[in-house]
Amino acid sequence: MHHLPKRFAHYLLLLALLVIVSGCDLLPQSDGSDTAAVDETTPQVDAQTDEPEVTVTETADEQTETLLSPFLAKNVTIFGVYEPTLTTDLSFVRDGQIDEVYVQEGDTVTAGQPLARLHLTTANPGVAAAEAALNTAKARLAELQVGPSEEEIAAYEALQAAADAQITVARANYSVVAAPANDAVVQAAEAQVAAAESERRAAEINYNRHLTEEILGDPEEIARYQLRAAEANYNAALAALDAAQGGASSQSLYAAGSAINEAEALAASTAAQLQLALVEVPEETIAVLEAEIREAEVALENALAEAAFNEEQAVITAPFDGTIVSVNVTPQQAVTQADTAFVLTDLNSMRVRSNDLDELYIVAVQPGQKAIVTFEAMGDHEYTGVIESISLRPITGDDINVGTNYSVVIALDDPDPELRWGMSSTIEIQLRD
Repeated sequence: MHHLPKRFAHYLLLLALLVIVSGCDLLPQSDGSDTAAVDETTPQVDAQTDEPEVTVTETADEQTETLLSPFLAKNVTIFGVYEPTLTTDLSFVRDGQIDEVYVQEGDTVTAGQPLARLHLTTANPGVAAAEAALNTAKARLAELQVGPSEEEIAAYEALQAAADAQITVARANYSVVAAPANDAVVQAAEAQVAAAESERRAAEINYNRHLTEEILGDPEEIARYQLRAAEANYNAALAALDAAQGGASSQSLYAAGSAINEAEALAASTAAQLQLALVEVPEETIAVLEAEIREAEVALENALAEAAFNEEQAVITAPFDGTIVSVNVTPQQAVTQADTAFVLTDLNSMRVRSNDLDELYIVAVQPGQKAIVTFEAMGDHEYTGVIESISLRPITGDDINVGTNYSVVIALDDPDPELRWGMSSTIEIQLRD
């Protein structure tokens, strides 16, 4: 069976009663000629009680006022609770493990204040890699734009001269190895061994210095070639001495020839490095390096933004000034996005809220109207207030026969610090004078 909404039921009842009352007014009145009529001055006597029966009848105006009482009432009484105007549940935006909790229940916080932090398992490796790439590109560009210094050019020229001298020594050793054995040849070979050993030691010391002082790049490479050439010369000098003392062998000739090849390779490498240092860098090369720098800068910005985003997601902050009324997390606890970590409320902005305003009175209640509020816990003390807002949408269930109510918020003129969140209240709203 379908039920009419409460609103229409009221209207239909009102209409029916108005018709009945109006019909009574239109009925013809008795003129006293009816012999069955009873004299108005003579009360009827009940046969059993012998007492007169007195009938009190509402006038039409009184009946109409009774039916219209929801609309003619001077006041309406509703019920509500005392609560903050702003309360929110706070959760992390990512799953993780609690690293630190900075607040406890009852603490007052300000907007943006950190409340807790998740543990970040690893630092963002992209930032370090992007910084290294950017620094390398800038260093290469700066080196090409500045060019070699006078000291660097002098060092390259000295290395070139040393490489040429090693070629001369290597060729002399080969000549000794290939010459017939005699005392003069032996003496010359011994002198070559001593000189080669001295050069080898000097080259070894120089190369180790480059490694210890981290003088890397081209200087380290050249020092390494110098050491290899010096070792080859030394081995060739030993071979030449053996050959001078006992005659040349194919192995001795091979060692002496290898020393010449090593010395010539070092000289060619040194000459190429010197030539490269003296050549002016093309504009195309500069443009390529500048483009690499821009790409590296963008990569670094993205890496920093990602790191900042991860850090931001790991921290939960207060969205507004207020009081922590619930803390549901502890350090080392695993949490998800669905878990409520904190409940934050503004206890400095309390209001009385009622979901009890019937639709019959909604047109008579407006923001700004006065209200009187009493609390069960505060006895008969009355608090004055003003209607602050009325909900635009009704608070109702799927079954409209339950009734349609609206939410009303009342701001007290003088809030009492003794009032607590959740206290029950009775609200009287003046509808008309």
